[in-house]
Amino acid sequence: MKNKIRGFIAISVIVGIFYLTFQSPSETMGLSEGFRGWLKAHGIVLDSHTTRSGAHLPMYFLLGFTLCLWLGWKKSLIIGPVISMIDETLKIILPTRHLDIEDLFLDFIGVAVGVLVVCLIRKILHPKKPLY
Repeated sequence: MKNKIRGFIAISVIVGIFYLTFQSPSETMGLSEGFRGWLKAHGIVLDSHTTRSGAHLPMYFLLGFTLCLWLGWKKSLIIGPVISMIDETLKIILPTRHLDIEDLFLDFIGVAVGVLVVCLIRKILHPKKPLY
């Protein structure tokens, strides 16, 4: 049952990523500006591009984290970047979006850090168990 819940959460993150991909520019800009306002209220001032690109890190961190809990680190380090490549490739065919290599790079970093955090937590909680 635990693994089904983990799978549901990971798939929900994937659905969320693709939902954001298919949003209109005004919708994604509104989300970015709202997040940028929240950051500014907490003393962090970023330009619009940095905020929009930087949002890839936490989203793909969450993807790597949830995939690793569900499928283990090896599969997560394959599936996470593949999802990122599909996501960015879709942006080529969407008329209001564009492929951004920087975003792809940030996605890969987010996945890797998410997987790493799960591995570190598992190692701390169960030092004698091998990582699977």
